[in-house]
Amino acid sequence: MKLNNMKIGVRFLLGFSLLIGVMIIIIAVSISQMADSRDKLEFIVKVANTRIKLANTMIDNARETAINVRNIVMSKESKQSNDYIKRMRDELEENRKAYKQNFAKVKTRIVDEDTVGLSLIDKVEASGETAFKLQDKVVETALAGKTHEAFDMIFGVAYPSVRQWIKDNNDFIKHNEDRTTFRYNEAIQAQKSARILMFILGSAAIAMAISIAILMTLSITRPLNISVQTANNIAGKNLAAATSPYAKRGDEVGVLI
Repeated sequence: MKLNNMKIGVRFLLGFSLLIGVMIIIIAVSISQMADSRDKLEFIVKVANTRIKLANTMIDNARETAINVRNIVMSKESKQSNDYIKRMRDELEENRKAYKQNFAKVKTRIVDEDTVGLSLIDKVEASGETAFKLQDKVVETALAGKTHEAFDMIFGVAYPSVRQWIKDNNDFIKHNEDRTTFRYNEAIQAQKSARILMFILGSAAIAMAISIAILMTLSITRPLNISVQTANNIAGKNLAAATSPYAKRGDEVGVLI
C-alpha cells in the first residue's frame, strides 16, 4: 500500500510503531550488555577473588604445617612431655585439615574450560601430598628418638617440599590474577561497545524520528494547502484549479479534495 493511500491515523501508528521498535531494540541491547558486564564482574568478585583468597590461605596453612613439624622435633629433642608433643601433633593435624578444606573449596570453583587452572591445582595437590608424606616421615623419625636425623630431613627434604608446595600455590594465584585482569578488561570493553552501539542506535532513532516527522508533515500539509487554495478558488468563482493529482489519494485529504 502506498503512503498516500494510507489513512492519516495509520501513518501515525506506523511511524510511532517504527520508533517504538527501535527503542525496544535499544533497551534490549542495553539490558543484554549490562547483564554481560554484570556477569563478568560478579565472576571476579564471587569466584576469582575467592579462589585467590583461599589459595593465599592455603599458603599460610602450608607454612604452619612446616612450623608444626619443626616444633614437634624440637619438643622431642628437649624432652617435652608426651602431652605437650601430642598438642603439637594436634596442631599439625588441624592445619592440615584446614588446608584440605580450603583446597576442596578452591577446586569446586574452577570451571571445566579453565584447563590451565585445573592443571595448576593438580600440581598443588600433588606437591601438598608429597610434603605431607615427608613431614610424616620426619615426625616418625623424631618420635623414634632420632632427632638429629629428623632435623637433617627437615632441612634436606621437608622444607624444600614445602617451598615447592608454596611455589605451586603461587603459580595458581598468578594464573587467577591474570584471568581476573582479563575478565575485568572484557567487562570494560563490553561497556565501551555497549555505549558505542547505543550511540549508533540512538542516532539512528533520532534520524528516523526526524525523517518520519518531515514525511508525515509534508504528506499532510501539502494537500491541505491545495485544499485551502481550491476552497479559495471556489470562493472566487474559479473552478478551473487542478486538484486531480491529490484527488487520487486514498486518504482523508484525497476524499476532502
